[in-house]
Amino acid sequence: MIFTRRIDLPFSKDPSTRFLPWIIAFLSFIASLALAGYLVLNTFSAQWTGSLEAAVTVEVADREEEITADMDARVAEVVAILRRTPGVGTVSPLPVEQLQVYLEPWLGVGISIDDLPLPRLIDVTLDSGSAFDMDALNAELAGLDAKADDHGIWRQRLTDFLFTLEVLALCIVVIVIVAAIGMVAFAIRGSLATHRPALELLHLMGARDAYIVRQFQTVITGIAIKGALPGCLLAAIVLLVAAQTGAALDLVTPDQAFSYESLTPLLAILVIPPVIVLVALIAARRTVLAALRSII
Repeated sequence: MIFTRRIDLPFSKDPSTRFLPWIIAFLSFIASLALAGYLVLNTFSAQWTGSLEAAVTVEVADREEEITADMDARVAEVVAILRRTPGVGTVSPLPVEQLQVYLEPWLGVGISIDDLPLPRLIDVTLDSGSAFDMDALNAELAGLDAKADDHGIWRQRLTDFLFTLEVLALCIVVIVIVAAIGMVAFAIRGSLATHRPALELLHLMGARDAYIVRQFQTVITGIAIKGALPGCLLAAIVLLVAAQTGAALDLVTPDQAFSYESLTPLLAILVIPPVIVLVALIAARRTVLAALRSII
């Protein structure tokens, strides 16, 4: 119904609202990307911290002048202890060859690590259905110069870092909304100044403040929709291109790139246009009512 109302003021000639759709489109684009970024970070945070919580790394320290056979025997004994420990799911000793591959970026290709005092690593996946006692396990492994690490420090740092990024993304959304309110209020004040004679005439003819407010709300609604929809559409295109690029570069699998969870940020963008329109309507109403008290 708001689009069918007759507009009695020449808003189309307003210089103050000429560039408002472009500004709203830009703000909608930024808000959409920030909201999508928040949801992506939130999803990644849950996945990463969940995978770390279900994993433990056991380090078997290298003893001085210990031969390879003795080290292999200690690793086998540690593996046996791990497999009978309550709460432990899978136990996967890291092969020495794989450890050498991991160290090649620092040590160079083709360098032997047989003579280096490197520990042996064992990947342990925890069983979510059973209780796991880290302290008891470390007490049992102490005699074998082995220690289990649940990545607690790194997990906390990662969680704090991702939480900071999420807060920043939400702050950007809030800043965009505040900026939209300010731009709408600025444009309406300019329009009120431009049409002041017409507004005074309408007031003398018996027009109520509610009628004048509806005039401005009708125009602002159209401007907000013209700006918000293209801005959000462009943001959706950017997200789709980013997902496709991530799949092409093997940063994520195609199933992950186009799964329901990955498309949630894309669907969340649909919230931005109604929010922008609602914010514009509220800003328009409050600005016009406040200004009418001083100019009429």
